[in-house]
Amino acid sequence: QVYHRDDVDATFVCRLLGRVAVKGKTQGVEVYEVLGFTSEVDPSEARAAELYSSAVKAFLHRDFRIATSILCQYTKGDAAVQGLRAACQRYQREPPPPDWDGVEVLHEKF
Repeated sequence: QVYHRDDVDATFVCRLLGRVAVKGKTQGVEVYEVLGFTSEVDPSEARAAELYSSAVKAFLHRDFRIATSILCQYTKGDAAVQGLRAACQRYQREPPPPDWDGVEVLHEKF
């Protein structure tokens, strides 16, 4: 089921993962990871989620250096952090085309 971020904002701590277009679609949507109920998530984990979301927003605005700097502060080195850090480093070396909008297009259903 699909929920909008505004519908769960006060109830859950969420972390923005990026923009994704599913197979057959061209327009991307923001995808979030739900970390848990606001009342149950450790405050340091909630701050880390906000920090990571800031890095994703910088990435989506093509500010790869800022995103990388933010990720260096992020202590939870999970797959999302590692993947975003690698993408930032790749785009710093070889910038994406001018029409790049940050959307990752999925070519397969999972």
